[in-house]
Amino acid sequence: MKVSLYTRVSSGAKRRYVPVNRNKIYREGTVFCLRYARRWETLTADNLNAALAARATKEAALLTEESPTAEAAAKRIGIDNAISVYLSNTAATKKHRTLLAYTLATSEFRKSCSKQFLDELTKQDLTDFVCFNRSKSWQTTPSTIG
Repeated sequence: MKVSLYTRVSSGAKRRYVPVNRNKIYREGTVFCLRYARRWETLTADNLNAALAARATKEAALLTEESPTAEAAAKRIGIDNAISVYLSNTAATKKHRTLLAYTLATSEFRKSCSKQFLDELTKQDLTDFVCFNRSKSWQTTPSTIG
């Protein structure tokens, strides 16, 4: 993961961040900040060399920490569990008829989809569900012609 070093420049009530120039000499009291993983971290470093060392240390720490994919695999959510949580939230926040409609829709979705976990679902599964419903409605709707 890349860690970038910036200086924070304040002018009045506004702040802006400027990338560090290694060839520039920074005055005492310059505020150095790190930018990584959509996060800003203010350093306590009082000179450029200390800030560069802190940046290298942070980058090494982020590269050596355990990958989040191992945690994500352990926290897989089953579709049936997600549906039950969704329906319980719906029961608490919506009217009873809405709950009945959502219960029907989710049970029909489970009939059309054999996947077990949420992270396995794709847009194609939803398209297949729509086709499943259309084919089912053609079978159950009486003919109005003739």
